[in-house]
Amino acid sequence: MSKNNIKKILIVGDWLVDEHWVTGIHRSPTSSRTGQAHHRVLQNTQSTIQALCGAGQTASILHQTKHGSDAFCKIIGLGVWHKDDTERLASMLDPKSVKGYTHHRITHSKDNTNNSAATLVNLGDLVEKPQPVNYGTTRIMRIYQHTGAKINLIQRIDWEIQIPNGKDKWVTKEDNLKISKLKDELQNAHVHDIDAIVIKDMCKGVVSSQLIEWLATYSPFKKVPWFILTKELFVSNNDWIPDWLKKLNRLLLEELYPEVTPKRQHTTIVALPKGSTILARFSEKENAKGLLQKESEPKQLAIELPMASVFFAALIANILDLDRNRSDKKEISEILTKSFCFTQDWMVSEAERVKAYDKWEPGKKTLDISKKFEPVGDWKDFPWESECHDWDSAFSKYGIIKNNDKKQLQLWRAMTDVNGYICCVNSKRDVVQKLAREVASFYTDGKRHHKSFMLVASPGSGKTFLVNRLAKSLGMRGLKFNITQMLSKSDILDCFDTIVTTQAQNRDEKIIVFFDEINAQLGGQYVYDTFLAPIEEGVYVRAGKTFPIDPCVWIFAGTEKPTDDPRRTKSTKASDFEARLTIKVQNLKINTNEDESARTEKVYLGASLLRVVFPDVSKISEKVLKVFHELDFLLEVREVEHFVKSFVNIQYGEVLWKNVPVEWLKNHLEKIGKDKYKDLENGEEGEMVEIIS
Repeated sequence: MSKNNIKKILIVGDWLVDEHWVTGIHRSPTSSRTGQAHHRVLQNTQSTIQALCGAGQTASILHQTKHGSDAFCKIIGLGVWHKDDTERLASMLDPKSVKGYTHHRITHSKDNTNNSAATLVNLGDLVEKPQPVNYGTTRIMRIYQHTGAKINLIQRIDWEIQIPNGKDKWVTKEDNLKISKLKDELQNAHVHDIDAIVIKDMCKGVVSSQLIEWLATYSPFKKVPWFILTKELFVSNNDWIPDWLKKLNRLLLEELYPEVTPKRQHTTIVALPKGSTILARFSEKENAKGLLQKESEPKQLAIELPMASVFFAALIANILDLDRNRSDKKEISEILTKSFCFTQDWMVSEAERVKAYDKWEPGKKTLDISKKFEPVGDWKDFPWESECHDWDSAFSKYGIIKNNDKKQLQLWRAMTDVNGYICCVNSKRDVVQKLAREVASFYTDGKRHHKSFMLVASPGSGKTFLVNRLAKSLGMRGLKFNITQMLSKSDILDCFDTIVTTQAQNRDEKIIVFFDEINAQLGGQYVYDTFLAPIEEGVYVRAGKTFPIDPCVWIFAGTEKPTDDPRRTKSTKASDFEARLTIKVQNLKINTNEDESARTEKVYLGASLLRVVFPDVSKISEKVLKVFHELDFLLEVREVEHFVKSFVNIQYGEVLWKNVPVEWLKNHLEKIGKDKYKDLENGEEGEMVEIIS
């Protein structure tokens, strides 16, 4: 590739440095002050422990990218780091430069950076207030322990400077960024012919709405592609986006390109860590298509690695290479496949950094975008609009989907949040998703942390079933207790004994502890105070002695929020109990304005229970689905289960109107004031609908 064809890429975000320390147990007869554990580093003087992370990792992969034997791009970096580290970070774009940079020595030779290869601009020097600005290079130490053939990440230590004045962003409206100086720095880097802008946001404070707004309106950046990867997610109008992305979309698509906006093509890609799964949505002429790389046989790696970050960099290079060669007719599927193949190879190689710490060589896996790749994974393309239509159908009315001229009720679509748990109501889904995310984070960075939650729901709403399914889906053991089945607070201490005994039987087992009816009283007293120390400090007191409880997940359930009852004074510790919960009390009760989605949920619930009670059932008539839809949308799971168990004379795996317990249904509809029974009785049976698990 000629010098004129070299791409120029601005990479904005959090430039971090990773350090991987590989340790073993140190048994020294002379060491003192060893603390709770004593380890020694196994790496030698020529080992490689450092690597760029975040925006730096994306930049490093792109910096090494080749097109055959030619360099592919030049990097311009914008971030925050210590003022003396600019040259060092630039040199680290080449992983070979950090070989031998270990803590076996205190001093290292001065870096000889090739300034033509990369230009880094320190945003920390350009923020006027406060003075002097206190900023540093964020370093992340990951400490691994070798125990035979097993490698465990046992600890993570972050060297991270707090942003001044307690803010969460470096550039804000109050900070008065030195725009003129920033322009000078970027102009010195010759950004007038920039080819792409990359935003890599690790939520460390660099990427803000103010900085993005300025970049989007800066003249050289107006008509170049933007590539964005962010860890900052929140829901706004059902869209998972950071606030600055909304502003960026408006600036780029409405103000800068008003005449071409309808014609612009957009690709959205989601990289899921489990099984290295890729989901892509891209435009092709007037239609949108989807591409899914499903989990096939994911490679077993010694350590967890950042699949999404590496894939992001490879994707950028392959897309920009496509722009460079207009005669190249590569499909998006080929671009994704090539990027995915490189990611897999890189991850296998990078895992050896920790596994073969004494002989691993950095920089072996570099991206050559001219190289052919054999497809890896199980790729499937599908019409996006058709898939969206199916999802819309699945969550409306009776949930029926047409598939190859057959009508189906696909139960799995209502179980996407927790496997096996039916949930279609948006407010409930929000709670279940939040609960699942928090429980999944119980074990992070090699350590377990006490997590505690409370669910408010009506009796018989399926709280216990939810906890059971959650535990099973996350590979955890569930211990269930009910306050109403106890006689005194000493019974709760017996529960704590059970938890401790269970943990002692298998220290590796992760446990969910579920206490139902937490609003109940024992001996005329509320029990909130009994749980304060266990959920916050991991201890409980019996007979004046303190006993530890290993970290576990605590889930409480009740019919109302503890502090909602005015009878509960400060002496009940209800407010203290709520304050110690990991997340605030979550309400699973259905709102009256969600009746339609609640009725659809009843359809899925009824069909699912039919499969449980009558395992041979494979088809159900549209009329019976309508029956479930007409039930009281506030009807609890337990009552629906009783209704399903009353079905009679089911034959040949088919459920028809004649199998419905009509007296139960008639009484139920009259009870809720609905004159629907005659319509149901006289209505057509309709087509048979397949039930798909």
